[in-house]
Amino acid sequence: RPYARHVALALVKRAADSSQRSARCRAVRGRFRQIAVHAVGAKVADALLQTAPKRDAVALRRELYSVPDADLLKAETLSEILDEVEARRRAPILLGVDATLSKL
Repeated sequence: RPYARHVALALVKRAADSSQRSARCRAVRGRFRQIAVHAVGAKVADALLQTAPKRDAVALRRELYSVPDADLLKAETLSEILDEVEARRRAPILLGVDATLSKL
C-alpha cells in the first residue's frame, strides 16, 4: 500500500497543466471522502487539494465536508467554512466532521 501511495502521489505531483490536474480531480469525485479518511490515501488527498485548480479544489472540499451551501465557495479550510456558516448549520457540520474523524 505505501508503494501505491507513492505512485498516486507521483501522478498527482507530475500533472503538467491544469487540464491534467482537473482530470485527476474528476477521477476521484464521489470517492474523495473515502480517500481522505484512509490511512494511506490521506496524503494523496492532501496533494490533490494542494495541486488542484481552485474550482476543482473547492468541489473536493465541499465533498469532503459535505456542505452544499453555495456561499462556501470562498472558504478554503474547515475553520473558514465554520466561520461562514450560520449558527444553525454548525451543529450538523460538526456532527459530520466528528463522524469522519471517528473513522480514522
